[in-house]
Amino acid sequence: MRSGPARRNRSSSCTPGWGCSPWSWPAGRARSRRWRDPAPRRSRPGATPRGPAWATSRWLERAWGGVLLDPPRAGLPAESARALAEAGPGRLVYVSCDPATLSRDLKILAGAGRYGVDAVTPCDLFPQTHHVECVVSLSRRG
Repeated sequence: MRSGPARRNRSSSCTPGWGCSPWSWPAGRARSRRWRDPAPRRSRPGATPRGPAWATSRWLERAWGGVLLDPPRAGLPAESARALAEAGPGRLVYVSCDPATLSRDLKILAGAGRYGVDAVTPCDLFPQTHHVECVVSLSRRG
């Protein structure tokens, strides 16, 4: 994903495999935030836990070019999805392991007419199981 005009991206996951590092290269800069408090300690030496990623929308006040969302199976908290719909960046990439919570969250993000779905890519990362990851690319409308 290329970042927007701000040339900065935000990851809400920063999983060691792919969450943040590859994303910073095209953007020039990336910041990350884990869903649970102890997780930053595992993701980067010297990281300081600052609470759940969606406890505050303070980071939405910055001009992020894009946000990579990789929430737990429960999906985004409703207040987080609403905050993103209201003040989110130009592009979102949502990675989901649960089609039901993905659908629920997309209704909030795209239902308000603020974001449009550009692409949906199912990924069969666990062959011969019922688990499917979906990657959804959304862009801001109007």
